[in-house]
Amino acid sequence: MNNRIKFDALAGMIIGDAFGKMYFGKSREQLLKEDIKDFSSDWDKIIWSDKTSLALCVAEAIKDRFDKNRLLEFFDTCLKKNHWAVVGKEKFISKAIERNLKEAISRSGGFDIENKGTDQAGEILLQVVPLSFYTANMPLSLRYTLVRELVSLTAPDLPSLLAAFYLEEYITYFLKGDSLLSAYYTMQETFPLILRNMGFNNQDIDLLWRLLFREIWIYDMQEIGLYNDVISVTESALWAVINSSSFVDALVKAIKLGGDTVLLGALTGSLAGIVYSADNIPKNWLEKIYNRHMIEDLIESVY
Repeated sequence: MNNRIKFDALAGMIIGDAFGKMYFGKSREQLLKEDIKDFSSDWDKIIWSDKTSLALCVAEAIKDRFDKNRLLEFFDTCLKKNHWAVVGKEKFISKAIERNLKEAISRSGGFDIENKGTDQAGEILLQVVPLSFYTANMPLSLRYTLVRELVSLTAPDLPSLLAAFYLEEYITYFLKGDSLLSAYYTMQETFPLILRNMGFNNQDIDLLWRLLFREIWIYDMQEIGLYNDVISVTESALWAVINSSSFVDALVKAIKLGGDTVLLGALTGSLAGIVYSADNIPKNWLEKIYNRHMIEDLIESVY
C-alpha cells in the first residue's frame, strides 16, 4: 500500500475534524439554515481536536507491530502530555473514552466486551482507520482479533466492536480495489456470515441492519444521523460520502446532519480522503494543516 493513500486518509481526517469544530454544538435545524463554507480563509492553520490526536497516537504506536502495552503507553502519553494534540485546554473526546483509557492504563490491560450499548466512545471509529492500513493484508481472523484488542482498550461494548469491525472490513475491501459501492455490496454479501461464524447471533447482527440489509444512501436526510451512537455515526459518514460528488461535498453533507460534528467530520473526511484522494481536497486547505510535515513524517515511518 502506498503512502499516498495513508496521507489522503489522515489529511482528510484532520481537515474534517477541524471543519466539524467550526460547527460543533449547533443543532441540525441551525446547520440547515447556515451557508457552510470554506473556513480556511479565517484560520492561519487547520488544527485538529483530541479525537484525531488519539487516532494519530494509534498510527504511531502500531507503526511496526501491534502491542497492547505499547498502545497503552502511547495513549497515556496522549492524555498526560498532549502528544499529537494541538488544541490547548479545549476538550472534545468523550468522557467514556477518557474514563476507559485511564482505567485500562491503570490496570495495564483491556476490558471484556460487554453487551451493553450505552455510553459509547465513538473515537474508536477514527482509531480503526490507521489500524485498517496495518491489517489490510492479514488473514480475516487476525484482523478481527486486532480490532477486538483495540476496542477492548477504548470502547468495550458490543455496538462499538461491531461498528469498528464493519468499518475496518469496509476499508479493507476498498483498499484492495473495490469501488465505494462494490465494497458496500460485498460487505452485505459476506459480513453477516463472517459474524455468524465468529459466534455473533442474529440480534447482534441486526444492530447493523441498515448497513447490511439496506442501501444506506437511499435514506432521506431526516432519517440519518438521529443519534450519536457509533453505528449511527458510521451510517452517517457512509451516507455522506456515497451521496457526495467531491471531498468538500461529503463534508458539507455530513456536517449538516449535526450531532457530534467533530467525530462525524473527521470520519467522513478520512473516508472521503481515501475515495477522492488529496487531489480533490482544496490546495489551500492542505497547505494550512498544522505541522503538516509531522503527518508526512509519521506516514513515512509506519507500516
